[in-house]
Amino acid sequence: MAKDDWKEWNPGLDNDGKTLQEIYENLPELPPEDYRFLKELVGKPSVITDNLTLFEQDCLHIALGRGLLAQDEAFVIGYTMGTATTLKDWEAGIFRLVAKMCYPGTYKFTDDDVKAFKLGVEVGSLSPVRKLYEFDFKNHFDKTLGEIREELGIDKTTLREVYRKEQSLLPGSPVSGRLPV
Repeated sequence: MAKDDWKEWNPGLDNDGKTLQEIYENLPELPPEDYRFLKELVGKPSVITDNLTLFEQDCLHIALGRGLLAQDEAFVIGYTMGTATTLKDWEAGIFRLVAKMCYPGTYKFTDDDVKAFKLGVEVGSLSPVRKLYEFDFKNHFDKTLGEIREELGIDKTTLREVYRKEQSLLPGSPVSGRLPV
């Protein structure tokens, strides 16, 4: 796969023996306009971003075995928000509305992306780790994904079940077709 083929990139879940750094170094580069948007998005203080950088957002995609398309982004953001101890339904609702109405181009949430987001919030809220967005990935860069997932309470069996559910909710989606089930 070409380094710039970000639309097809997906780290999967069968990589417990690889370090975060190994997977991160194969992360394809986004087009500059997408990079600017995502950098601005994660740099804004909110219930999920506090001090979240694009690096940490990318690491969350890797830990959860998700690619870089809008449906993946929706699930990862939802999961991350779900781990917040103070998340209110109205906050998630406002985020969904903003993502559907204000996000640019390929990142504007569709109704299907909203379903993935809601599923992410639901699963994240059941996570044993609270405030996932505060995890310091820089100090874990040389650890294996298996070690990181264990520390974060990310259970691959549960994720695979959730991703099967996502496939059934969104059967025609190209993202659903490549989820690591």
